[in-house]
Amino acid sequence: MAKIECDKCKTKFENNGLSSLCPNCRRKRTPKIYMYAAIGVILLGLFSGIILGNVYKIERVNGDSILDTTEEVFNINLLIISLTSGAFASIPLFGLGSINYRLNLLIDKNEK
Repeated sequence: MAKIECDKCKTKFENNGLSSLCPNCRRKRTPKIYMYAAIGVILLGLFSGIILGNVYKIERVNGDSILDTTEEVFNINLLIISLTSGAFASIPLFGLGSINYRLNLLIDKNEK
């Protein structure tokens, strides 16, 4: 793990990846949980789209009118709908993380 330096008290401490809390002044750095949650929502949309596409298959007719055969194929429409809804649901999470990061930068600048 990388050691980071606190802006306020200049103490070096371990960064655990999610949120960094200085042991001396108890100042918390920006958590990355928003980014991880947004990526999780996108992956959840992808996996649910694949599962729904396999469960609710589309019947497609092959051949002439005399010897019609039907086959079930993957439903790509459900995959696209699920993936785009997951992407749109993750946009507010990315936005909250970005706002949180910028507000922490403003707080750090005003405390110096």
